[in-house]
Amino acid sequence: MKIVQKIVFYSTLLVGISYFIFTLSFSSGWALGEEWFAGFYQEAQIANKLMYQWALYAVVFAFLSIVFQSHSLRRYSIFNYLFATATIYTMVQAAIITSPLCRELQASFDQLNPIFVTIITAVNLSSNPDSVFELGHLFSSILWIQSIILLVFLVLRFMVRLNAAKANKRYLLENTYEN
Repeated sequence: MKIVQKIVFYSTLLVGISYFIFTLSFSSGWALGEEWFAGFYQEAQIANKLMYQWALYAVVFAFLSIVFQSHSLRRYSIFNYLFATATIYTMVQAAIITSPLCRELQASFDQLNPIFVTIITAVNLSSNPDSVFELGHLFSSILWIQSIILLVFLVLRFMVRLNAAKANKRYLLENTYEN
């Protein structure tokens, strides 16, 4: 259980950091065409700021889970559950907003002048102008999966702890009546 615990919490932090890096680079490639893509670029900035905000929260809470030793403790304090639950919440929120925002922005992007799109794509050394949107959908799925894994782990951890407490209570009651 100990190795699974480490894998779950470190992978949660890794997913959060990866998503955070994605949000940092999400709309930077279009900055060169800000004058050509004025409306689209503004929409992309709004979406990017929203995704960035949730990514930052996810990284902070995942990091706090590690700081409070959620990856190695046998017995969790309220802070371990609190930070892990906050991580789940922020990752779910990030997953919920990322896919629809990428879908809407991709529709707007496809309406842009193909000449400008080709120029910006070439300047960014990219072969697929829609790759950032595809990556957004991928990150949305990964965030969902990681949130579910962390939630299942927390529920199992809580159930194990609860069963241990019940067994300990039975043991104490049996020893109390024998004396």
